[in-house]
Amino acid sequence: MHFAVGFKWAPNKRPNIMSAWRAFQNVCLSLVLGLTCASVLSAPDPKANPADPEKVLRVAFPVPETGFDPVRVNDLYSNTITAAIFQPLLTYDWMAMPTQIVPNAAESMPEISADNITYTFKVKKGLYFTPDEAFKGQRRELTAQDFVYTLLRHADPKNRSPQVSDFDDKIFGFADSRKRAVASGKFDYDQKHPGIYALDRYTLAIKLVQPDRNFLSLLTSPFAGGMAREVVEKYGFEGIMSNPVGTGPYMLEKWVRGSKIILKANPEFPGFVWDFQPPPNKPVELRIASQMQGRKMPQIGRVEVSIIEEPQSMWLAFSGKEIDSVAVPPSFIEKALTPKNDLLQTWVAQGVNMYRSVEPDIRYQFFNMKDPVIGGYTPEKIALRRAIIMGFDVDEEIRVIRKGQAVKAQQMVSPVIAGHDPNYKSIVKFSPLSANALLDQFGYKKDAKGIATCQTENHLYSPFTRLHRPLIAKEMSFGRNQWTELAFASRLKRTSFQKC
Repeated sequence: MHFAVGFKWAPNKRPNIMSAWRAFQNVCLSLVLGLTCASVLSAPDPKANPADPEKVLRVAFPVPETGFDPVRVNDLYSNTITAAIFQPLLTYDWMAMPTQIVPNAAESMPEISADNITYTFKVKKGLYFTPDEAFKGQRRELTAQDFVYTLLRHADPKNRSPQVSDFDDKIFGFADSRKRAVASGKFDYDQKHPGIYALDRYTLAIKLVQPDRNFLSLLTSPFAGGMAREVVEKYGFEGIMSNPVGTGPYMLEKWVRGSKIILKANPEFPGFVWDFQPPPNKPVELRIASQMQGRKMPQIGRVEVSIIEEPQSMWLAFSGKEIDSVAVPPSFIEKALTPKNDLLQTWVAQGVNMYRSVEPDIRYQFFNMKDPVIGGYTPEKIALRRAIIMGFDVDEEIRVIRKGQAVKAQQMVSPVIAGHDPNYKSIVKFSPLSANALLDQFGYKKDAKGIATCQTENHLYSPFTRLHRPLIAKEMSFGRNQWTELAFASRLKRTSFQKC
């Protein structure tokens, strides 16, 4: 296993625009980019949002979005947009290492009952939804009931929320209300729910089934952001996917499905002053903080998102200054960096900056434990799996396939995630000699060619998404070559996850 390391940079030609895709997340996601395609009907505060309409950030997604209803979408890039539209109660301090949860639409962190089951939130006053016809010309303030409504939408079986499993065994009464709706054919949004309820206009209570130390992390996601019931009912099941109305700093100006998303500053967003504290031992973060400290946010008045699926096209768009930042495709690392991972001088001369960070992602392979060849728990089966693991050189994969842009995993917790133990080291070592000795010890007899009689095909699985397509062929070829030093034959083939 190894952790992927993402490269992110952008030309530094526009003042006050942060220079990396991580910066886009800091400026836009943590500020909660807001989108809406509504016409302006009411009179927002013209002094609220400090964004400069002359500043434009152009970025690209490698995969098309699916829509903007936070309760129903589940892909990264749709959620990148919905995280901009809808303000959840909580968010992350994007400079804290390890990560730290902080208030967003909530005034402060919640009060927690003595038995650690009931969480009580106070919603900030003065947060308004972007203007929409559903509000009939009136400014619409965000209230505690809007968060109740969002969470109840997850329980409504009609919405087929991907987050049902997250809430079912956590929120008291959540599963029961969903089952009643399945039985009756209709969900009751006017019910007095025992686990999700508003105490007054700005006070929300959530009761859990049992204490859960990870529950608050769910409330940082866009799928937990406050939604206005009248907007959902106006646009309906399909229409709400393309008509998001939230309380964040931007609104949707234009959406060409699978091609273009254009956002502009939401005049209702009150803005805030950038005041994040960087870790003391991180020079890059210290530099960013010194540049951003005290600035009124957001800075950017317009964000243009293009959908560019092919890595070569993405790289050419960045090279041609059609987009301002790019997560460098692995196949183009050598066109961006020196062997020592420094930015090439040709890019430095153009005013390009680079931001490297360890991302909380893990690449891994896993065994089908029900497979007749490689599965099972008898000593010889365990020995076979251990031999396969010891025969794979992760360091070489990082060097050859990942172009040096990964960190070897020593545990399942990424270095940037709370709970990581920097002192723990995996006992797994690359050793073809030991692997072959293990096969010999457990009776994997060899034929005339020196190959063990156990042949494996499609018993070791490696999950890939569409984003990994350019790497699939290289990974398969690399894996095939890795195991040539072991005394068993291996054949690799592509198949869908469902067929594994």
